[in-house]
Amino acid sequence: MVWKSLKTLQRLELPARKIRRTKGFAYKAIDGDTNGDFNAGSVTHTRSAGAEVFWKLVFPSPQYIDRVVVWGRTDCCWKRMDGAKFYIDDVEMGEFRSKQMEDDKKEFEMNGFGQSIMVKGPQGKLHIAEVQVFGKQSNYENIGGSAEFGMMGVEGGAAEFEMTWDNPRHIDSIVINYKADVDKFDGTRVFVDDTEVGQVEAQDGKQTYIFGGIEGRYTRVRLTGSIDGMEINPEDVEVYGE
Repeated sequence: MVWKSLKTLQRLELPARKIRRTKGFAYKAIDGDTNGDFNAGSVTHTRSAGAEVFWKLVFPSPQYIDRVVVWGRTDCCWKRMDGAKFYIDDVEMGEFRSKQMEDDKKEFEMNGFGQSIMVKGPQGKLHIAEVQVFGKQSNYENIGGSAEFGMMGVEGGAAEFEMTWDNPRHIDSIVINYKADVDKFDGTRVFVDDTEVGQVEAQDGKQTYIFGGIEGRYTRVRLTGSIDGMEINPEDVEVYGE
């Protein structure tokens, strides 16, 4: 993986989730080599019996992503990318068209926090030479397990989910994995102490919502929304910090 920080350009190796592999292993898309000739040994080959063919990278914690550059295969079969979709955290961010890939690559702007990147093909085979992610690295762990949890009702048919710590903790980002009807979760407000850091904007198919760049020391995280939509368990909320 390639990350561009504010001052330096550094190279990192972060774990990829290797899915449906053949001889073109998934890790070859993050080996630092953009050579698109399959015979050179640095191109993935993902194969599926149906249309659900994909390559996916999952970070251990949310990362600030400025942009992603995807390099394609060049010796043949480039049309297999036609119609492939690009996703950040299961939200479609764009589509591939082989004729529009200048210099055999396509760039996607992000400018936000994300935890997973996926390229999903329209047919049974998918080839990727390299996936470059530019942004700023975060190595925080989930500290949610050390918090106390509570749920309460508030006025006007709303409910509040709360996590508290005895001592102030540095909080970098919050991840909510919502598994119920996402329409009911729309508009839920997210706070650290009494500072609102964002609201949930529900999207079809999206179950992970990330609020990043918080950078401060706090003793409480709370979610405020409708009673019907507050179907949340403690393990559904991850707080990354120290």
